[in-house]
Amino acid sequence: MALTVDIKKRLPDFELKISFTCKDGDLTVLIGPSGAGKTTIIRIIAGLVKADEGYISYKDKVWVDTNRGIMLPTRKRRLGFVFQDYTLFPHLNVYKNVAFAAVDEREVEGLLRLFEIWHLKNSMPHKISGGERQRCAICQNLARHPKVLLLDEPFSALDVEIRRKLREGLKNIKEDLAIPIIHVTHDLSEALFLGDTILPVVRG
Repeated sequence: MALTVDIKKRLPDFELKISFTCKDGDLTVLIGPSGAGKTTIIRIIAGLVKADEGYISYKDKVWVDTNRGIMLPTRKRRLGFVFQDYTLFPHLNVYKNVAFAAVDEREVEGLLRLFEIWHLKNSMPHKISGGERQRCAICQNLARHPKVLLLDEPFSALDVEIRRKLREGLKNIKEDLAIPIIHVTHDLSEALFLGDTILPVVRG
């Protein structure tokens, strides 16, 4: 089973066109310079931006088909989406941030331990580091049991050692997740380390 993407989007200075598939358990990296349209692609997959033309499906469910006027709402795509900035609830501690999103709260401890932040379970987001907040955001998204995981340069603002740990953690769990993962980066070493497939995105 796979996520299938075949889309076009007119941007101010060029037309973005891309076509690819990403199988369950695989990680596809979109790599390219700023302004090439990488974030726009995953925002279209998420349903946050509309494609001008194209088709997106996962398994037997069509998410987008511009020819037939199909546009499945974001909430019905059951996605995980990790941004560069941290989408945590500031009034909830680390444990409650993940538990709030969890399909099964019994999995929360395991996720926090996997990403080495169990010891921070009672900490508030503003009391922990950027790397720890990003790990919490990843746990929060995985706790939703997403059908597809979208990662928009989630490690770019972190220091080298934290980036290395998070890359290794993601690589270690991706096959167990058995879902398509789309990862946006401008870092070639990150792309080579993580990607089953690497797709360069450049301005047309």
